[in-house]
Amino acid sequence: MDVIRRDGGSESFLVPCKGMYPHDALHFIVESTLGLTNAFWGRIARGEQPEDIQRSAKEGGHASASRAQLPAAEVIELIQAERLVECVEAELWGGVSDLETFREVYAAACNHSHVQPLAVSEAQLSNIRDGIEELKKQWQTHRFSFTVTMAA
Repeated sequence: MDVIRRDGGSESFLVPCKGMYPHDALHFIVESTLGLTNAFWGRIARGEQPEDIQRSAKEGGHASASRAQLPAAEVIELIQAERLVECVEAELWGGVSDLETFREVYAAACNHSHVQPLAVSEAQLSNIRDGIEELKKQWQTHRFSFTVTMAA
């Protein structure tokens, strides 16, 4: 993935693909839709490297859901976003659920990670799903692109 920051700095790094679509592209759709600034892409925009984000998340109590502990404040939004992206990925694999079921699954995932779920409105979830549909179209035509417009 090529990243160009608002300050003109740029770099490239490999991103994981969990399933059919790049995990971090799903993060971008979720985080930009919700206006998150301290999750993965907000940290990238500020100049952090993916491996640094992973390390700070682990040190802050987010090693994995099975080893979760009470997280440090600086990684809470990162964990909330990760759990939400996992719920979105689950819908890609198993089909879309109604809003109430989606929120229940997301709340359970957040509870397991010792964080409160983010408030996700029906309109926001619809926008996330629309963004994913656009990603799917672009991915199928091998013309995938998005513009990072998140504040640093």
